[in-house]
Amino acid sequence: MKNEISKIMKIGIFIFLGIALFFAGIYLIGVKRQMFSSTFRINTVFNDVSGIQVGNNIRFSGVNIGTIEKIKIISSTSVRVTMTIDESVRKFIKMDAMADISTEGLMGNKILVINPGTSESKEIENNGFIAAAEPIKIDDILRHLNRVGDNSERITGYLSDIVGNIHSGKSTIGKLLMDSTYLKIPIENAAKIAQDLSEITGRLRSGKSSLGKILMDSTELKMSFDNVVQITKDLSGITGSLRAGRGPLGKLIMDSTYLKIPLDNIVQITSDLSKIVSGLRAGKGTLGKLTSDDDFYKHLDHTINSLDLLLKDFRANPGRYVKLTVF
Repeated sequence: MKNEISKIMKIGIFIFLGIALFFAGIYLIGVKRQMFSSTFRINTVFNDVSGIQVGNNIRFSGVNIGTIEKIKIISSTSVRVTMTIDESVRKFIKMDAMADISTEGLMGNKILVINPGTSESKEIENNGFIAAAEPIKIDDILRHLNRVGDNSERITGYLSDIVGNIHSGKSTIGKLLMDSTYLKIPIENAAKIAQDLSEITGRLRSGKSSLGKILMDSTELKMSFDNVVQITKDLSGITGSLRAGRGPLGKLIMDSTYLKIPLDNIVQITSDLSKIVSGLRAGKGTLGKLTSDDDFYKHLDHTINSLDLLLKDFRANPGRYVKLTVF
């Protein structure tokens, strides 16, 4: 009898624990699926969902706020994702929010992350749509890494060739590093140049040559400076005389009355010439009649011709005009 009671108790405890675990599982699943809280739905459309699945978590500012309820292919380049999200966070998700696919850790499960949007935008509505960011594909990353690896291998090959050429003494750098005689002539030339410069500076220091005398002999420049001082003194005297109005140039520069009489005479002369020219144009005087009166010119020409004929006749027949009587 006692054994039967013990068995019944064990069976009861086992059933109770099973029922408790069952309800606990339902509760946990319900909490994860947000079956026991008020929720709303929003949608987004991706070109490629990159492996996310129904039931994956949705995060907002690092906090799990819901799960992916449905994934549906609507065209060859579009996949719609429906999310179930806790109602309490709706006020933080705006119409210009954006959905992005990420991972938990480096190689963890896929999750969907919602970026909230700007505060000026309106609050998202139930069954509303938000924009989707293009996810980064691991395949593309690996493809780029392979390309980087190929480039790195090519670069190391080039570097190996360069180092080999340098080690064998090829190229200018190789000769500089490996050939001790490569710079022998340039070094000798540099030493010769240094020696010549030393000799030149020695000659300058000893006061030889014109430059040496200028640099080292203070008396050599004294005469030049004295000449400069004398020249500036003479120039100062000349400019002083000009400012004082001395000499013709000084009077021209400083005396406004110096040219007054000559200028007045020039004005008078030009006035007289103007009157004379006006008289000539008016035909006044003999010269005016000659320049403007054609009849006067003709009479004068006729008179000159008559005198010329009279002189010719006088030369030919002087007796006609001069009679000599002898007493």
